[in-house]
Amino acid sequence: MIKGAERNIKGVREGFKSFLDSNKRQNHFANLFLNEAHSWLAIFFLLEGFVTLYQNFVFHLGNQPIDVFVATLSFCGYFAVLKKKRRASINGFIYGTLGAAVLSSYLAFLDTNGELSAILVLTYAWLALVLYSVLSFRQAMWVSFALVLLYSLGLGLGKGFGPGLSTWIPVLAVLTVGGVFVSRVISRLGEFAYLDELTGLPNRRFLIMNLTREIKAARRLKAPLSVAIIDLDDFKILNDSLGHVAGDKALVDLAYAWSSSLRGRDFVSRYGGDEFVVVMPECNAVQAEAVLTRILTATRVISAASFGVAEWDRRSTIEELLIAADSALYENKRHKRDKGLQPEGETPSSEVHAIDLRSGPVGAA
Repeated sequence: MIKGAERNIKGVREGFKSFLDSNKRQNHFANLFLNEAHSWLAIFFLLEGFVTLYQNFVFHLGNQPIDVFVATLSFCGYFAVLKKKRRASINGFIYGTLGAAVLSSYLAFLDTNGELSAILVLTYAWLALVLYSVLSFRQAMWVSFALVLLYSLGLGLGKGFGPGLSTWIPVLAVLTVGGVFVSRVISRLGEFAYLDELTGLPNRRFLIMNLTREIKAARRLKAPLSVAIIDLDDFKILNDSLGHVAGDKALVDLAYAWSSSLRGRDFVSRYGGDEFVVVMPECNAVQAEAVLTRILTATRVISAASFGVAEWDRRSTIEELLIAADSALYENKRHKRDKGLQPEGETPSSEVHAIDLRSGPVGAA
């Protein structure tokens, strides 16, 4: 019986972890908005603390020691979210949002006469719109549902179902419609602006934007950052022998396999043709080479590939960092060709690629 309960608990834990990780590859460009989302969440905690104190001294609701305690928790949440912003993550944002909702449910508990309904509606609308702009649609729906449950729980315990719920029902409908609209608009904009049409991977524009952000984070955290360029060894032979349809299918299969094998903050983007760029925050060159060797070995059945890794030296610009990775790629291909591992007829690029940064903001180190 005990073992059965342990298995059930383990299953629930794994299911929740799977839910948290489900956003990892559904929304490549969500990370671009994470810092801004954490800023808005921090402001929400700050206002929540002031509203808690305001309702006590103006509306004379609740118990003053408890209100001061809740306000203190809100202010602590403000500083915690700002600190978490330095290592922004989808999971941390979900936990922070639920924590903010728990504190807001205390205000719903006090709202027996509907005095705070307007304030509560605005705060939950704030949270919901930020959720739909960052999380995948499925995650945003589930977290929104959790917000509704917390709000209803506070109303139920405070016996405020009458005036409070009558305000909440139409607002819930508006939030759902508005959230779906925001989610769809952001998804469509991301597809056109940031995603490669064939593979669904981030494109060069996204690469430059996110790499700019990661360099700033690496400088702030004093953490390593590695970039790798992957080039398929036998792609020309594959296209010539089996046709471009087979080549496109190989690119799609590799994109899915690689993106599914990377860590949470790592991402792979299609740089052009059969070249891909992998960005690995908080990862030095040795660790990056080990990761790439593992995933490329696992996908060799689709197509053999070579890679070059460059670790950011805290001085190089994005262009210099990519050129360094490209030079390492050329050396790797030359070494394989000298050993007879390079397919005949496959000529490695002997030129360092001209990195065009005009497709996105130029990020200097």
